[in-house]
Amino acid sequence: MQPSSPKVGHASSRDWLYPALILINTLNGPGFVVLAEAGRQAGALGAVLLVAAFALLATFSARRACAVAREAEAHKIEGGGADLAGPCRTLWGGRGARVAAAACATALLACAVAQIVLCVQLADALEEALVGRRCGVVVRLPSLELTGKAALFYAGCRPAAEPLPAPALEASVGVLLTLALARLARRAEGPRTQGVGFACFCLGAWRWGAYLRRETVADRAVAWLGPSPLAAAPAVCFNFACVLAVPPLALRGRAEAAARGAGAACLFMALAYAAVAVLGAGGAPTAPSADALLATGRASDLAAVFFLFVSQLAAIPTYLAGADGLIKAHLVAADARRADALAAAAAWGLAIAAHESELFVSIVDWTSLLLLGFTNFSLPLVLDVAWGHPGLAGEACPVALRRLSRALASLTVAGFAALVCREAGAPWFVVAAVAGAAAGSPLPAGRMPRSDSRDSVV
Repeated sequence: MQPSSPKVGHASSRDWLYPALILINTLNGPGFVVLAEAGRQAGALGAVLLVAAFALLATFSARRACAVAREAEAHKIEGGGADLAGPCRTLWGGRGARVAAAACATALLACAVAQIVLCVQLADALEEALVGRRCGVVVRLPSLELTGKAALFYAGCRPAAEPLPAPALEASVGVLLTLALARLARRAEGPRTQGVGFACFCLGAWRWGAYLRRETVADRAVAWLGPSPLAAAPAVCFNFACVLAVPPLALRGRAEAAARGAGAACLFMALAYAAVAVLGAGGAPTAPSADALLATGRASDLAAVFFLFVSQLAAIPTYLAGADGLIKAHLVAADARRADALAAAAAWGLAIAAHESELFVSIVDWTSLLLLGFTNFSLPLVLDVAWGHPGLAGEACPVALRRLSRALASLTVAGFAALVCREAGAPWFVVAAVAGAAAGSPLPAGRMPRSDSRDSVV
């Protein structure tokens, strides 16, 4: 994903297919396994409308991010178009670029943590289903209760039903296996690795859907509108967290290919998401999980969990590479060697600490609102307005597209601000006031370093 990588440059000969595979594997995240529950909350119609809305927004935002990245590269802007923080320098200066870089890097790290946690949980579940126990290294944290009574460190196995003694951290076989395979995927980054991830996702999603249809679909009719449609918005939003991965793919004259790849990826995954959500809308009141699949004892269900586990690994290097690039370029550029390990160490440390707790659910819910909503959807459109709506190939954009981009920029800022206030428990009049203020706030005027007459913003 880093623009200096020769493997990324090799992708230009494959036009839009390689970017599409990368973005499909990025879209295949932890939110996929909670889509059935999201469908039950929103209902079939509500879930499909949410998926369609976020798919269209992600496609449009990705295209505008590609155009801004191409323009920043063409004008040799400091920081370049390898990420969304570089173009922020022309708008907010160096400090604003660092703030944007910190927000985007945190969003990418949150995605990486959630991705790693899901992989670890799937690997642990597979181990428990196959051998009936969980093995690994456990480090007990110091506490008054354990003083003199138990070792602070031990390695071994425990029955699957036995809870982890708290407070403790466990480097289970699932953690070690996920770490080893994720490092292998990063070293072997290329079309073949992304193709394997895509094939495994197709197989895993097919068997997951078959399980939903067989085990959870009730005799009653599918609910077209669920009890809480907006409750499904965070999960659906999280599933379309791909825009931050787009700018590196758009460099070296590949903006059009990256944009086409983003559109193809969003369309493909929207169909898969909608199918799972519709199945969930007619399902049982409890959300299915990997443990439920493995409990059936069927080889096909065991294979579904395995394929989903392998498919999730492909996105971990993408997220970590993106965070590495932002940290190096904007935050700790003076010590790039330290930046190489900073993102990975933070992500893996948080994942090991969180994979046995409810923090995983909080990461999916809150990062989709606080970070992913703004950095994936609002920031690219605000930059698009500020940079004068550049075209993918340097041409002027139609007036209708400029107006649409400006309107969506205001609406997304207002919408995500309102969602955050709503999730924080603010009363309705505060939510309405925040949304109105965000929608009515003036967007920055175009500040592109152009020499022609296309500086104006409609």
